[in-house]
Amino acid sequence: MSGKAQAMLVAGVIVGAGVLYAALSGMSEKGKPTDAEKPGAPPAAARYRPAAVAGAFYAAIPDVLSKQVKQFLEAEKPTIGEGTRVVAVIAPHAGYAYSGPTAGKTFAYLAGAAATRVVVIGLSHGGGPVPVWVDDVEFYRTPLGDVPVDREVAGKLKAAGLPLIAGAAPNEHSIEVELPFLHEVLAGQWRLVPILVAQAGPVECKAAAEAIRGILDDSTIVCVSSDFTHYGRAYGYVPFAGSDEEIKKKLAELDEGALKEIVKKDASGFDDYCRRTGITICGRYPITVLLDLLPEWAEGRQAAYAMSGDKTGDFSMSVDYEGIVFTVEGRAGDLWGTEPQGGKEMGKGDLLTDSEKSTLLKLARASLEAAIYKGQEPDLAGFELTEALKEKRGAFVTLQEQGELRGCIGYVEARVPLWQAVMENAVNAAVHDPRFPTVTAAEVPKIKIEISAMSPLERTTDVSKIEVGKHGIMLSRGMYRGLLLPQVATEYGWNREEFLQHTCLKAGLPSDAWKDPATKIEIFSAEVFHEEGYSE
Repeated sequence: MSGKAQAMLVAGVIVGAGVLYAALSGMSEKGKPTDAEKPGAPPAAARYRPAAVAGAFYAAIPDVLSKQVKQFLEAEKPTIGEGTRVVAVIAPHAGYAYSGPTAGKTFAYLAGAAATRVVVIGLSHGGGPVPVWVDDVEFYRTPLGDVPVDREVAGKLKAAGLPLIAGAAPNEHSIEVELPFLHEVLAGQWRLVPILVAQAGPVECKAAAEAIRGILDDSTIVCVSSDFTHYGRAYGYVPFAGSDEEIKKKLAELDEGALKEIVKKDASGFDDYCRRTGITICGRYPITVLLDLLPEWAEGRQAAYAMSGDKTGDFSMSVDYEGIVFTVEGRAGDLWGTEPQGGKEMGKGDLLTDSEKSTLLKLARASLEAAIYKGQEPDLAGFELTEALKEKRGAFVTLQEQGELRGCIGYVEARVPLWQAVMENAVNAAVHDPRFPTVTAAEVPKIKIEISAMSPLERTTDVSKIEVGKHGIMLSRGMYRGLLLPQVATEYGWNREEFLQHTCLKAGLPSDAWKDPATKIEIFSAEVFHEEGYSE
């Protein structure tokens, strides 16, 4: 095989593959009519996404493909403990000759799973009209049969802000190559939720995760489609050189660093690692969506790992394949944490004692110093984590330097314990606020910290309920979303209407968008406290 041909196959880019399969798609390999040709069958146009790489990445003949997939799945039987459920996987999407063994060992963890819905989050290699969208088709065509799309869920995702788009990325294969494996391992009938991600920043990834979270239940599995490091001049990535053995060792170390951030479910840490190393993980953004989506109790583990260089004998150009599974153990139900949980209403007495507020401020300070000075997490020894601090609550951390804003990031929803939300967002505000450069070591002693511990969000259609100084506002329409904390209105002396107008502008919407019934308005209250010396 020539170097050029190898590069195209390993990278998952087969020129003309879509044309090849289009020529075959009207007739099966055995000369029998396909489903679309059978009497009474719906027309193929618009309803079906044809398989773009059947006959190129994997066998187009059903019997051959089924046998091939089963061989990959049965090569190694994984074991998981009783009462443990797999909720998500990350699997590769290259030609099966290269990535099939890794995919097989990964999907084998799902053998016999009784899922009724699979959310497959794939990469759109060629970009797209928006950062994240739902593929607007009714079926995905595969040699093993047509996979129905969950149209009801697609509608819910649209209502939650993810657009439905038909015909985008017509030759994209990242979702398609996972379907034969899912076809073989899942028990019973299931429907597909196909989501494509182009280049998406942290804000778009979090917004997509929030939309997806609304359709998750105990019979839903999430599959992210991604290969790992693409090394070589053909991929524009040669961060190191050497012998094949030296390159192989360095590639493994590079992927290991990414794996550590992924199994920790640290979206910001993973994003930072990708930025620092330039690692060419093609599904970086779909993975980030998953990390924003996973519950704190999910445990990640490596299922398989391989390099194409081992197969070709040439590490001057190689693609790595990682299989990762996420499991939940000892939880009878609500595996994703999406069932409604009763929350305490704030504003009716303090929920945090002075001692607990002091602990959170010290945790934020320790997290900031450990991250900036040492690039690591702080030691939690010596911090008393009370039951109130262990409750899941949203929280924002605001940084000031000499009375000026220096960063502010937080979690709107109650996804993690309050102490964890404060620690993570102290670092996020210092490192990941796109409005400011990263806080330097010289600045840390000058930084003053404020924490806003949030109540649950409450949707309202009556803006007269909004009390300036007490309530913050979360306003959204589609992918546009903006939030202002309660203290902001007080600081600027806004009345209720001005507060709403500025929240609209924060969301990137017209200032009067709050009057539109299509705009979702949610309010919350917050306990706000800060270090000594913070300017109010």
